[in-house]
Amino acid sequence: MAKKKEMRKPRREAFAPPAEPVNVYCLHCGCTYTSDKIEWKQGPTSPIPTGGWCCPLDGCDGAGYGYDILPDQSNRFSQS
Repeated sequence: MAKKKEMRKPRREAFAPPAEPVNVYCLHCGCTYTSDKIEWKQGPTSPIPTGGWCCPLDGCDGAGYGYDILPDQSNRFSQS
Protein backbone atom coordinates (compact mmCIF):
# COMPACT_ATOMS: atom_id res chain seq x y z
CA MET A 1 0.00 0.00 0.00
CA ALA A 2 1.32 3.44 -0.94
CA LYS A 3 1.96 5.93 1.84
CA LYS A 4 -0.27 8.98 1.91
CA LYS A 5 1.83 12.05 1.16
CA GLU A 6 1.87 14.46 4.09
CA MET A 7 1.13 18.15 3.48
CA ARG A 8 3.93 20.22 5.01
CA LYS A 9 4.84 23.89 5.08
CA PRO A 10 8.39 24.68 4.04
CA ARG A 11 10.50 26.26 6.79
CA ARG A 12 11.49 29.30 4.73
CA GLU A 13 11.06 30.01 1.07
CA ALA A 14 11.17 33.02 -1.22
CA PHE A 15 7.47 33.93 -0.98
CA ALA A 16 6.84 33.04 2.67
CA PRO A 17 5.49 35.79 4.96
CA PRO A 18 8.00 37.51 7.24
CA ALA A 19 8.62 36.13 10.73
CA GLU A 20 7.48 39.43 12.28
CA PRO A 21 3.90 40.33 11.11
CA VAL A 22 3.50 43.44 8.97
CA ASN A 23 0.49 45.04 7.31
CA VAL A 24 -0.01 43.74 3.76
CA TYR A 25 -2.15 44.48 0.71
CA CYS A 26 -3.31 41.87 -1.84
CA LEU A 27 -3.10 43.04 -5.46
CA HIS A 28 -5.83 40.58 -6.55
CA CYS A 29 -8.66 41.29 -4.11
CA GLY A 30 -7.53 44.67 -2.74
CA CYS A 31 -7.86 43.60 0.89
CA THR A 32 -5.50 44.61 3.66
CA TYR A 33 -4.59 42.40 6.62
CA THR A 34 -1.57 41.39 8.66
CA SER A 35 0.96 39.01 7.14
CA ASP A 36 0.39 36.39 9.84
CA LYS A 37 -2.98 35.73 8.14
CA ILE A 38 -1.29 34.54 4.90
CA GLU A 39 -2.04 30.82 4.55
CA TRP A 40 -0.16 27.86 3.15
CA LYS A 41 -2.53 26.23 0.64
CA GLN A 42 -1.98 23.14 -1.41
CA GLY A 43 -4.18 21.22 -3.81
CA PRO A 44 -7.53 22.32 -5.24
CA THR A 45 -7.93 25.31 -2.89
CA SER A 46 -4.58 26.76 -3.92
CA PRO A 47 -3.81 28.94 -6.95
CA ILE A 48 -0.48 27.06 -6.90
CA PRO A 49 -1.20 23.29 -7.27
CA THR A 50 2.13 22.31 -5.71
CA GLY A 51 1.42 24.56 -2.72
CA GLY A 52 2.21 28.11 -1.80
CA TRP A 53 1.60 31.05 0.53
CA CYS A 54 -1.75 32.57 -0.41
CA CYS A 55 -4.22 35.29 0.43
CA PRO A 56 -6.55 33.96 3.15
CA LEU A 57 -9.75 35.25 1.52
CA ASP A 58 -11.97 32.65 -0.16
CA GLY A 59 -11.98 32.98 -3.92
CA CYS A 60 -8.86 35.17 -4.10
CA ASP A 61 -5.98 33.81 -6.14
CA GLY A 62 -3.34 36.20 -4.79
CA ALA A 63 -0.20 34.29 -3.84
CA GLY A 64 3.29 34.95 -2.58
CA TYR A 65 4.48 37.56 -0.11
CA GLY A 66 6.38 40.14 -2.13
CA TYR A 67 4.69 38.99 -5.36
CA ASP A 68 0.88 39.41 -5.20
CA ILE A 69 0.80 40.18 -1.46
CA LEU A 70 2.85 43.29 -0.72
CA PRO A 71 3.77 45.29 2.38
CA ASP A 72 1.10 47.98 2.85
CA GLN A 73 2.78 51.38 2.57
CA SER A 74 -0.41 53.35 3.28
CA ASN A 75 -1.78 54.48 6.60
CA ARG A 76 -4.88 52.27 6.38
CA PHE A 77 -3.98 50.56 9.66
CA SER A 78 -2.70 53.58 11.57
CA GLN A 79 -4.73 54.78 14.51
CA SER A 80 -5.20 58.47 15.28
